[in-house]
Amino acid sequence: MKATQPVPVQGSDQTLEVAKYLWEEFKYRHDLIWRLLFRVTAVAALISVVPFTIGDLAASRAHDLVRYLPVLATGLVFAGWAVLLAELRLFTPVNRRYVTAQCDAVGKIRKGGRLDGLFVWVVCIYPGLLLALTGFVWWYVWTRHPRPS
Repeated sequence: MKATQPVPVQGSDQTLEVAKYLWEEFKYRHDLIWRLLFRVTAVAALISVVPFTIGDLAASRAHDLVRYLPVLATGLVFAGWAVLLAELRLFTPVNRRYVTAQCDAVGKIRKGGRLDGLFVWVVCIYPGLLLALTGFVWWYVWTRHPRPS
């Protein structure tokens, strides 16, 4: 078979339509999870560094409110982690059904092998690492970082 010839479809039109629908749902959920992961990271990092970058005048006017920003970042990471896990629970069955429908529509599909579960591991573990980092910043700001006078 030449590269320009179409691949023969094994499934019916209905199977192909189901695969297309599941592909759209897969893309939406996958993209949503990655966007949420990046947004939580960016906002938590920005909020966490404010106590280290704020000027003396602003720090003297804000008093202790600046010290609560790492606490806010930690809460944001907790909330983001909960939303990520909820979205992952919605994504997992879509992923399974999509792979099954794809195999039914076009035949055996080769997946990533040992890297198949990497996405799930990243979504489950990365927020915990981010939480540990924001927790460290929280501890440092409250115990080691000098208070503005």
